[in-house]
Amino acid sequence: MQQEQSPKKSPDAKYTTPFGLLALVGELGFMIAVPLLVMAFIGVKLDKWLGHSPLFLIIGMVIAAIVSSVLVLQKVYKASKDAGL
Repeated sequence: MQQEQSPKKSPDAKYTTPFGLLALVGELGFMIAVPLLVMAFIGVKLDKWLGHSPLFLIIGMVIAAIVSSVLVLQKVYKASKDAGL
């Protein structure tokens, strides 16, 4: 007797299901939030230590925006490539 083999999902189909898309949104949220929070914390501490008001906070936010943008673009490019778009 032959057993029916269940169709295996390819790893390329990770972001094509609703839960896969929710996972992608969650990953993107962390890629934006973590650099923002880390750089805000560092910027505030540097401002207090060196006596500058918002200088290092603003510099940190710019760096966080650049890092987040690069991370998000890389992730979206990879996800769209894996999904075959």
